[in-house]
Amino acid sequence: GLLLGSIVGSTDAAAVFSLLRNSGVRLNERVKNTLEVESGANDPMAILLVTVLVEVLLFPEHFSTGKLLLLLATQAGLGLVFGYGGGWILSRLLARLSLAEGAYPLLIASGGLFAFSAANLLNGSGCLAIYIAGVIIGNRRNHATAQVLHVMDSLAWLAQAGMFVVLGLLVTPTNLLHQASAALAMALFLMLVARPL
Repeated sequence: GLLLGSIVGSTDAAAVFSLLRNSGVRLNERVKNTLEVESGANDPMAILLVTVLVEVLLFPEHFSTGKLLLLLATQAGLGLVFGYGGGWILSRLLARLSLAEGAYPLLIASGGLFAFSAANLLNGSGCLAIYIAGVIIGNRRNHATAQVLHVMDSLAWLAQAGMFVVLGLLVTPTNLLHQASAALAMALFLMLVARPL
């Protein structure tokens, strides 16, 4: 139950950001910022919880409450450290370097991947690291900000489309009918009960 809740609990951050930007609805700035932070921070936490719960289910004899708390603290702590450090360094580089126009998004993408990979290699949360780095870079305005935001927005949509294609490739059409009743019951429960509550 906890694993299922962790899997379906995250929001689609890209969809929330797009709706807030393009819907024409005017929200209080603090409410809008809170929604963006909640949506963006939700995915790294969902990934962290799913990873931990799968490990607990696969190797229950290796886990205790102390080990679980240490793992969560390590993941969150290293994710925050690498995210803040990477974001700070990249935002300083953006402000000081004079590059060709198309090179700024490449610098941010490669720097973000570095923060993600470094945090992951040390058993931290790479998703949290790259999210924090993105928040820091996005809030430090400079001469390259507009172009970087446009390119990153396009890359986010491309990555999201690619993710859904890959997820679709994991489906075996012959198994769909066997899973349909359970999947429908879960979807209806989420739409009509869990999300409204």
